[in-house]
Amino acid sequence: MRRYMRTQALFAVILGMLALGIVTWGIGKVYVELVGGTPAGNQQTGSGIAAGTASDSSKSATLVLPAADFWICQVGIFSTAENAQTCLNHLQQLSYQGGVIKTNPWVVGVGLGHADKDLAGLKQVMAAQG
Repeated sequence: MRRYMRTQALFAVILGMLALGIVTWGIGKVYVELVGGTPAGNQQTGSGIAAGTASDSSKSATLVLPAADFWICQVGIFSTAENAQTCLNHLQQLSYQGGVIKTNPWVVGVGLGHADKDLAGLKQVMAAQG
């Protein structure tokens, strides 16, 4: 009786490990397909995925993202980090959240918009505040 229960327990452990391995393999396969591209039969061309040519033996797809253009209102360009930090402190006193966009020379900017028109109001308000 004890031997039968041991065999059942061993069988259950082996079956559980097998199931875990199959599930892990399936998840890994899905992950690789998502990261590496879509399978050859599911290539889309109009919605951001460019298909290879018919003679392409690898049958891979490349994800094409639209360009992301944005604008930042540049407040000043400074030769030292201390001057840039002084400008940032002044912006914080005026309740603006600015940041250093580039270093050496240090470029301080504030705001974010999809077009220059989005920042026109910010430019006017900041010009009025000095």
